[in-house]
Amino acid sequence: MRPEPAQKTKIISAFVSDAAPNLAAAIAFLAGAATIISAANPSAHPRTADAVALIAVEAPSMIAALVGVAQMALAIGLRRRVDASMWTASALAVIAAIYFVFHHERYFDAAFQISFAFFLFAVRRAFYRRARAFSLRLPLAWFAGAGAALIAGAFAAVLWAATHPAFRTAPFHSLFTDPVIGRGARPVATAFAAVGVIAIWRYIAGIHRPPPETANPDDFSRIGAVLQKAEGARPETMLSYSGEFAFLFSPGGASFIPFVAFGGSLISLGGPSGLKSERRALITAFCAHADAQGLKPVIYSAPVELLPDLLDLGLKIEKIGENAVIPLADFSLAGKARESIRYASRKLTRRDGAKFEIHAPPHSASLIEELRPVSDAWLAMHKTGEKRFSLGRFEPSFLDHCPIAVARVKGAAVAFGTILQTPDGVWAALDLMRYAPDEAPPSTMDFLLAEILLWAKGAGYEKFDLSMAPLSGLAEERQAPLFARLGRLIYEQGGRWYNFDGLRKFKDKFKPEWEPRYLVTKGALSLPVALAQIAMLTNSPPPGSAPD
Repeated sequence: MRPEPAQKTKIISAFVSDAAPNLAAAIAFLAGAATIISAANPSAHPRTADAVALIAVEAPSMIAALVGVAQMALAIGLRRRVDASMWTASALAVIAAIYFVFHHERYFDAAFQISFAFFLFAVRRAFYRRARAFSLRLPLAWFAGAGAALIAGAFAAVLWAATHPAFRTAPFHSLFTDPVIGRGARPVATAFAAVGVIAIWRYIAGIHRPPPETANPDDFSRIGAVLQKAEGARPETMLSYSGEFAFLFSPGGASFIPFVAFGGSLISLGGPSGLKSERRALITAFCAHADAQGLKPVIYSAPVELLPDLLDLGLKIEKIGENAVIPLADFSLAGKARESIRYASRKLTRRDGAKFEIHAPPHSASLIEELRPVSDAWLAMHKTGEKRFSLGRFEPSFLDHCPIAVARVKGAAVAFGTILQTPDGVWAALDLMRYAPDEAPPSTMDFLLAEILLWAKGAGYEKFDLSMAPLSGLAEERQAPLFARLGRLIYEQGGRWYNFDGLRKFKDKFKPEWEPRYLVTKGALSLPVALAQIAMLTNSPPPGSAPD
């Protein structure tokens, strides 16, 4: 079936809108380089050498050199779809065209500049991001290209000066000081100075971004209502109550996606929650929301069921690990498979009098204060602070959304675990799990986790998620992508920094089913950057207090 004319127009318009910024950026850079090189080749020698005449003759070339540098600088803004860059580039193209016509009589160059200005005006809707002062940071590749253009201009200036009879006997400084010989080099020197100023500006003016979005107090009641009716809700969604996420809701308010802005990315944990019929539209809206702010959309720990929509939307996906999921219907400590856990739990109970408690939220201040030394001792042992984003933290306002499991030895709390649970009663998951290293006997964590699983089964939950084993289960075949092979190498050789294999073996004792989790973003080159940003986000200081 052939597409209708209106559909053809829509497809062509979308293609032009998508391609225009990159094309405009390339043209702007080339136009700027051409303008600088042309300024280094004056059209005629001045007849007088007095200061007024020299300024009158050379001022257009000086200005043209600055216009050329500005055009090259605007290439980055055009690529980022900044509206002010588009209008400024159009104006500079017109100025350059006037210079070519009246100073050089180069009509082809003028026509090129005017055509570029008309092109920008025609695709102006593709530049929809609002400009912010001092927000443009030029990459090193830009300076390399600008340097190449300036070197070409310098060669052109020397070649032009060499056509003058006095060039052979003139001293070197005459390239800049001589009223005639220096006419080609002075605009290039001006352009060099302009690039130097831009280079300094690049390093002293940080990127200005709008303040990070935060949740409104009403958002927490809205996400609570969504989760009550959500289809296939995941337990990690309960981390939305940590207070650091902002939320994008579907038009009908029946679905939402939590996210955090960090570095150059807008990062969501797990993707959308709510109605399955709204997932695709919400992911599309999330990508558009990130794009409007000049950020990369990233979804961390995306589950398998999102893959069809993510692939249809052209996003890049790579596996980053596997979650240990235990079906609770058949879970038991009986049998040889879990014999070691059963033996350790029985020994701890009989020898040390270990007891298990479960505390439903909200929690008393006395319980929180009793568990705080355990949490502090665990953090001190690991020489770390509270994590964020993909983990909860020991903070009363957040803990009031989680049941807390406590292991006691001789009446004293020596370990605890916090549990995330979905309102539909299908999923529960382990979040924090901490113990006092000087007080907890060996096998305390096995005992605590086994009791948590038995409690979850008795409470009617269907599945229990022991969370992710990072970088485990990645492909190792020769045909595997580079991202997977590097991840596998880190998993196998990175034990000195993080006990990847030990974490998987600990969870493997409970015989879980391993479910893959994925990292999602735009462009393959953005994947390692996104993963590094998530690592920095997770280990960065937590934001202010979580909501009540």
